[in-house]
Amino acid sequence: MLEVDAGSGDSPSLSSDAGAVLKHKNHPPLVRKSLVPGADAKECDGYEEALLNELARREFTVFVLSEAGKPIFASCGSEEQLCSLAALIQTFVMVVGSWADSLIRFRSLKTHICFSYRSPLILAIVSRTPFNLESQLDILYKQVLSTLCRKQLVGVFQKKGPNFDLRLFLKDSDRHFNEIVYAYRADPCLFLRSVRVFPLASSERDFITNAIISAVNSEKADHLIMGLVVAHRQLVTVVRLKGLALHPFDLHILLNLVECNPSFRHAENWVPICLPHFDESGFVHAFLAYIWPGSAACLILLSVERSAFDVLRDVYQSITARLMSRPSLQPAFDNPPTFELNLANFPDVWHFIYKNRTSSQLCSSEFRIPYVNEEERRRLLNHYKQTVSFCMQSPSVKHLFVYRSDNSLVLTTTANYELHCVMSPFVSMSSAVSQIDRLLRALRKEESRFFITSSSFF
Repeated sequence: MLEVDAGSGDSPSLSSDAGAVLKHKNHPPLVRKSLVPGADAKECDGYEEALLNELARREFTVFVLSEAGKPIFASCGSEEQLCSLAALIQTFVMVVGSWADSLIRFRSLKTHICFSYRSPLILAIVSRTPFNLESQLDILYKQVLSTLCRKQLVGVFQKKGPNFDLRLFLKDSDRHFNEIVYAYRADPCLFLRSVRVFPLASSERDFITNAIISAVNSEKADHLIMGLVVAHRQLVTVVRLKGLALHPFDLHILLNLVECNPSFRHAENWVPICLPHFDESGFVHAFLAYIWPGSAACLILLSVERSAFDVLRDVYQSITARLMSRPSLQPAFDNPPTFELNLANFPDVWHFIYKNRTSSQLCSSEFRIPYVNEEERRRLLNHYKQTVSFCMQSPSVKHLFVYRSDNSLVLTTTANYELHCVMSPFVSMSSAVSQIDRLLRALRKEESRFFITSSSFF
């Protein structure tokens, strides 16, 4: 076990700066006042300096631009006023590229800047914390591809020219981009590349799974590749063709689609969407509809056939008829259970995250003292980002114990699971190991409630 004494929290590998966002907050405009045409050079210099100072003050800001330097998206929501900054980002990337090299990241004082050049797009993030910046840009890039697949994206610029304004093809997509950017900062599922499973009795989950399988078989939906139920941004169940798998990032793109479109609640919807890990060069077609009126449970049926709407609507009606025959199901979704695990047996465990590495599924304990208000929760999530980032850089480390003045960070990983714990700063290593062993046994006992423990196929 690697043991580290972080002292006051100042460590080159495990920084203590806060950086997580727990609530979706739209950034105010980065530029509060536009310069009037004809402003003199001195005024422009002051404008640029104020712009850079504002960037450094913010927790993070994300940019997407074309490789010609034309702004496409900014998490501060003011692309038109950021042309000079976009040009600067484009210049950095292209100049380094002309040296047959790639610009990845650099740091200025406490500001970290990371770049990702994926022709014909350039993505950049300016952040006060250094953790997992490349991964944040990766999920944002995949969110762009969900609207314009890779083949379309390249083709648009080849046909329209490098200065084409891609925002014309991404209308109403800003809310999807903002949601995925902020979710990465707030939800450990994204930076741990995992999904959260809706807590449900195994008998109820099996009933839903079997209802999907029976409906697909009875309706002979040959073009259906996957069916899943989601609720409260969590996975309830998934049934798929053998040989296919749903990557966690693809699932989060689907969850984002559901969360960002409340109008889906009132209709049967047919949406083309690119799932980049499944096929970044093409689209699948998603039938989305809610199972009960006013419920959070949404059924998603995926097909590669664009004309399969009528068949999938029949499958949906067959599934809902079966599910509505079980009165206990709807209340389970209307009043979702909290994560219930008696922490009295682990008195020094303040919070934990458990990830099943085989299935990429995750569960975590409820927030409690000393992580109650938003600032405290922000610090907590940042602790996890530190340990995740450290272990990605040092994959040989299987056990980590970090003493800090305000807590202890404990991590244990095997081929099957990861357990991240924040514990009391006064806990001894032997006591920590003992409590973690008991916690693992308790989690295994409740595994069928918090995880999907078996694969289901059509």
